[in-house]
Amino acid sequence: EAVEAGAAYGMPVVGNGDVLTHYEANNFQELSGCSSVMIGRGALIKPWIFHECRHQSTLTPTAEERVGIYRNLVANMKDHFHDDERGKRSAFYFLPWHFSFFCRYRPLPYDNYGEMAQEHPLIQSTRKIDDELMDLEPLERLLRIENEEAHQDIAQILWEASSDAEATSRLKTLAESDQVKEWTERRPSRTATGDRGTRSDVDRG
Repeated sequence: EAVEAGAAYGMPVVGNGDVLTHYEANNFQELSGCSSVMIGRGALIKPWIFHECRHQSTLTPTAEERVGIYRNLVANMKDHFHDDERGKRSAFYFLPWHFSFFCRYRPLPYDNYGEMAQEHPLIQSTRKIDDELMDLEPLERLLRIENEEAHQDIAQILWEASSDAEATSRLKTLAESDQVKEWTERRPSRTATGDRGTRSDVDRG
């Protein structure tokens, strides 16, 4: 009805809701007839989703490549808040929180998940498609941990590192420490935090 009403008055209608891949965005537009699609949490989980939509392809960045992407966010925060103690305090209200989304990233190529996406949003299904954390490479395992202390330590390393190589090296050292096993064992369940996000998702907008 909204699409029909918008068409009658020449108004674009923007669809919204749980888009995590370019093919889900396509499905959304085709089924609803909306003019475009708004992407929120999907962009927080994988900021490169807009590149995927533009080029109609799936990117599967490695853990090392994602470290570079996350360091770019840190660089932008330093530019905005400034690279001093006051700026860091302001940035760290947001930076560790971003990892509560980044840790939800999973590679979702169309050939493997296109059919599943027709049934329900993939953003709500990561538990069904997840790998066992302990079976992953150490750095990948670290980046997927759902633990606030881990996110704080990751953010600290990214803030302090002077290069992608240094950040990757320090994160790999952390990933191979006993601390990661403890964080993994304390990993929260989705029934506790909810597939639709935690309270902190709302607090920061």
